Amino acid sequence: MGKYAIGGAAVISASSEKPVVAVESNQLSLTALARTNDAKLAVVGEAVTSLANYASGTSVTEVTGSAVGIDQTGVPAGHQRQAFTVPQDGARKFLRLIATLAQ
Repeated sequence: MGKYAIGGAAVISASSEKPVVAVESNQLSLTALARTNDAKLAVVGEAVTSLANYASGTSVTEVTGSAVGIDQTGVPAGHQRQAFTVPQDGARKFLRLIATLAQ
């Protein structure tokens, strides 16, 4: 499901665009192609200060993607290049994307 939700691949066997991670101006950002033409699909970011928080489910901050100011050149129909950004606040942060498909 990863390539379907994130990366812009038309089919699982096709190539996809890899997410890009950057740290600028005390902001941790993960930019990726997210599918937007499937109402049952949701792509969100999750930020933590310790990898153990992912396993325990504690202290996980949901991060919504934004396309504002992001270059959309070459983005396939039904997708949007989005940046999932969280302030570092002087602490180490980890950021991942989660895709869920409703039944």
